[in-house]
Amino acid sequence: MPSNPKAYNLDLNVYDSSYAGIYEEEYSKYEFKRNEDNLYFIQEGKWVMPIYPISENTFHHTWVDQEYIFEKDGKGEIYFDGIKKNVK
Repeated sequence: MPSNPKAYNLDLNVYDSSYAGIYEEEYSKYEFKRNEDNLYFIQEGKWVMPIYPISENTFHHTWVDQEYIFEKDGKGEIYFDGIKKNVK
């Protein structure tokens, strides 16, 4: 049975300022949230999945072998799955 990757010691302030938020386009909505030290990926407002960092920009699902990768463009804007983070 495969084991989960080792956790990366990410400063939660980096998570809050860089990755947490809503990523939305016409047919997709993803949200990344934090409740104290627990991080979550919420898909379509229905499925809440616990995650943890395995690198500076990559997170892993706690229960299954699934990774979530964030990318930053040349302007410093954050993207998840090709969808730009909503900035309010």
